[in-house]
Amino acid sequence: MSRRRKAAIGLAAVLCLWALLALVPPSPRPVHPYFAGLEGLQVIAHRGGADVAPEGTLPLFRQADSLGADILELDLRRSADGALVVFHDRRVHRVTEDTGRVDRLTLARLQALDAGYRWSPDGGRTHPYRGKGLRIPTLEEFLAAFPGRRLLVELKSGHEDSARRLCDELRSHGMESLAIVASFRHQTLSDFREACPEVATSASAREVAIDWGLRTLRLDGLVEPAFDAYHVPESAGPIDLVNPRSVERARRRGLPVQVWTVNREEEMERLIGTGVDGIMTDRPEHLIQLLRRRGLR
Repeated sequence: MSRRRKAAIGLAAVLCLWALLALVPPSPRPVHPYFAGLEGLQVIAHRGGADVAPEGTLPLFRQADSLGADILELDLRRSADGALVVFHDRRVHRVTEDTGRVDRLTLARLQALDAGYRWSPDGGRTHPYRGKGLRIPTLEEFLAAFPGRRLLVELKSGHEDSARRLCDELRSHGMESLAIVASFRHQTLSDFREACPEVATSASAREVAIDWGLRTLRLDGLVEPAFDAYHVPESAGPIDLVNPRSVERARRRGLPVQVWTVNREEEMERLIGTGVDGIMTDRPEHLIQLLRRRGLR
């Protein structure tokens, strides 16, 4: 038998095997208790609703809570002395009056800053929250302020003890089934899953990429994911991550799809049409009003 014929037979065998495996339907998995009781499309207040007032501050989170947002989204970084603080950026200058990296400033220094200093509703002409006493809260302060509230926590810090500290805080406040943890850092999520296996996590960027490839080949049903949900943008460059087909396939696998960060009404409308489970937005009140107009809330 010639080498070319052997190669052709081998390729045909591989294609036949792939075709058989692709016919295997996705294996459904139990939905994590975090999602129990969540009905309809979930409104996720991004940093509390950053278009409304200074992001990441307790008053803004309280406002999102009173509006009826289903989930409060917050970002965590580590201070120089090891505290976990609710803050998005690596540096403080975009939000406060000072400069410097969060992880090089002590908690006392961070909490002395004005967290409402830069926020403006009119492109910088006015700063209505400047000097109003808004601070960068710690995770401990946040959890104490919102007991029993469903959270989406993005862990920005890659420090080796941050995952353990977050786990300890969630456990001490009885939040194991009320928080889902996300991170762009795959190792950070791996560390958290090892420390806190009972708490839900979303797919890392690496896991999303691998899963997309497997789903394209229709082989995703053969893999047991380490994550409990997708938190993704609608697209990544030319790749369409969210459409009715991908949402339905994820649902059959027991994996909710929540999309970030969506602020335009036409985009909200389009995503509602795909059947996604949640939309993260800087404008939670607008999304809630849209859902009410459509009779979905």
